[in-house]
Amino acid sequence: MTMKVGTWNLQQAAPPGPKAAAQRKAMEAMAADIWLLTEVHLGVSLDDQCIHHSEPRQIKPKQRWSAISSPWPLVALPSPHVGLALARVATPHGSALVACSVMPWRGAKTSWPGEPTAKHGVRFAESLDAHQDAIRTARDGSETVIWGGDFNQALEGRETAGSLAGQALLLEAFESLDLHPVTGHLDHRIDTIKSIDHIAVPSGWTTSDANILMPTSVEGKPLSDHATYLVEVGPA
Repeated sequence: MTMKVGTWNLQQAAPPGPKAAAQRKAMEAMAADIWLLTEVHLGVSLDDQCIHHSEPRQIKPKQRWSAISSPWPLVALPSPHVGLALARVATPHGSALVACSVMPWRGAKTSWPGEPTAKHGVRFAESLDAHQDAIRTARDGSETVIWGGDFNQALEGRETAGSLAGQALLLEAFESLDLHPVTGHLDHRIDTIKSIDHIAVPSGWTTSDANILMPTSVEGKPLSDHATYLVEVGPA
């Protein structure tokens, strides 16, 4: 039995506005078992799903960097970093520690916690270390880990949002947790670059080819500047 995991950057669309309503309708149609949502408004929710948001952003308390949503029982876990949501989800395959991250982009500065004049490489490395440490601390022994979100970092190809050094650090972080990023080879919504949104699952799991979806409004306008990524995964 596989389960469907999805990640999507909702670009801060606020309910009950038409964009947020259209995003919700699209997500319900896609029917993911676990959603890793980023740039998500506190008011976002899906019918018959539990949702856990990351901590409030300092200047926009109703906007959260990340959230985890699932129809399965979900226990919210504390996170030391505003860009990380952590939850324990009771999947049909047993307990899974689910992490949803947002990482800083090159121009984050005052939008991101920490020293606004810090170089991007320093800010990215510090945030990645904090998220990785939080996952390790929360993990119960060899518990399954699913980690995804908007890392603002491609894993191959031309780099625009992050850096080549960040690429190496993120790949190393996934490998250290024995995770395989199933979206690293996929395109961004801008098809000349690779995805910066990722889903990483245990290396031994089977995975389907990930689907790249680009939901639009009834007028044909994109519902986000990020594509939606969906993949079916499960233990081998």
